[in-house]
Amino acid sequence: MYAGHLGIALFAKGIRRNESLLLLIIASIFIDLTTIFIDIFKISLPSWFMLHTIPSTIILAVCFGLVIFIKNRNWRQCIFFGVVIISHLLVDYLTSRLSIWAKGPVIGLGLYKYPLIDFILEGTFIVFGWLVYQRIFKNQKNKLWALWLMLFILIGLQACFSFLICN
Repeated sequence: MYAGHLGIALFAKGIRRNESLLLLIIASIFIDLTTIFIDIFKISLPSWFMLHTIPSTIILAVCFGLVIFIKNRNWRQCIFFGVVIISHLLVDYLTSRLSIWAKGPVIGLGLYKYPLIDFILEGTFIVFGWLVYQRIFKNQKNKLWALWLMLFILIGLQACFSFLICN
């Protein structure tokens, strides 16, 4: 799942309007950001800690949620951001084939192998999240063009991921 994660961030913003969209985007891709950080800095992890697994996702969600809680003293917000992070793994199992835990069984639909199906699935996440998000601006007609532009850019990015980069 690539741009589909951003659809989840938009959905989350649409249902909790007071949350920062930037923080929701970061939370929706936090597992991938952590992976990139570990790869760039060549950080050695214990053999039991493998990213994109259930245990590591829970640990990252708890850590992120605790930072949110320490900053704002709001358990609901802490849990909400944790759920956004956990959603990353759940939707990745639709498009990828990942281990449940380090050296554990591999599950997932592996839809990356089927670019059109992957694009349709991720596009659905984007459009659904966008539909929920854009309701925030229902009385602001002057922002309508920007909302449509956002949708087309996200769909375009996903088309690039599905048809060009992942093939």
